[in-house]
This record gives sequence, C-alpha cells and structure tokens, in this order.
Amino acid sequence: MNSPRQSKLWHVLGAGAMGCLWAGALREAGHEVTLLLRDARSLEAFRSGRGITLLEGDQRRLVHCDADLAEAPRAPFDRLLICCKAHQTLAAFSVVAPQLRAGALVLLVQNGMGVAEELLKQRPDLRLCCGVSTDGAHRIAPFTVRRAGRGVTLLGDPVYRYAFKRPWHVAREGLALEPYYPLIEGWDFGQQKPAVVW
Repeated sequence: MNSPRQSKLWHVLGAGAMGCLWAGALREAGHEVTLLLRDARSLEAFRSGRGITLLEGDQRRLVHCDADLAEAPRAPFDRLLICCKAHQTLAAFSVVAPQLRAGALVLLVQNGMGVAEELLKQRPDLRLCCGVSTDGAHRIAPFTVRRAGRGVTLLGDPVYRYAFKRPWHVAREGLALEPYYPLIEGWDFGQQKPAVVW
C-alpha cells in the first residue's frame, strides 16, 4: 500500500475553476490526476473535451487527465484535493469518504469555514490540511479555465495546529507543511516548474 508520502495519484473533488486549475497544475507536474465528477452529463462533457483546457494570456494548453463519477466504485486511494464550495463539501465528501484509506491526506482548499471540523468528525483518521489561496481563475466553460492571477497559497494542519511560520509565496518557495515533511515542493502554477508531492 502506498503511503500519502509516496503516492503520485491525486483525486480531485470539485471540478470548477480552482479544482481544474489545481488538477491541471498537478498533472503538468507529472502526477496522475482523476477528477471526481457528480453526474454522467459532466463526465460526458469532460470526455468530449479530452481533458482540462487552461488559458493564460494568449496561451492555451490542453491537459490530459482522468475523470470518473464520484460515486463509482474504485480501489481505495490516499490523496484527495477538495475544491468544492463550502456548502457542497460535506455531501460530496460523504460519497467518496468510504473509498479513502485510513490516514489518507485530504487537502481542503475552499471558501467558507467550519467544514474541516465536520470532515474530521466523519473521518477522524484522515490527515487533513486546510489551504487558502489568492490564486485566481475563472471557469469559461466546463473544464475550461482562464487563470486570472498568480497569488499565494498557504497550507496548515488544523489537527495539530501547525501552519507556516511566515507567509509562503508559491512561485518562489513552493508549498510546505511545517514542522513535518514538505507537502508540495516547487509547485508553481504559472511557470509549470517540476513539483514533488510527498
């Protein structure tokens, strides 16, 4: 069994602007990515477009990744990125929660508060990290995202109350979770620099 530190596969719940931006960044950095979609119509739209289209300035990139229905049975997995709206998260999470391995890493990046505590009530065995980001993106069409700005992303661990000692700029320093091990190193959405996800 892969530990969260060894896995190169991310499942992404929430395929809106930020979910697609982050899924595309992970895929371009060499990680396997599977978008978990809510219905068959969304899955068909994804398949007809053959991936995620990322727009920035005059650049257009098609990023190939996998997609499946969130409710579809699959092998247990150990990395989940949640980018749903806060009011949708608990219902969406309850669909995939039984598929997460014990000790799985869940990265929660969304607007809203109070969701992390509720997720941990459902699955106290998870390694939950909360993130906030000033990165910007607009959804132009399903699975087509225009990058609206480069920002700063911060991660912290609400269980152990650890976070960054100082503001972290993604483009210059990557993402890391202190005092443990780096969570995401060298992740730069704008420059497509290689990333290592532990």
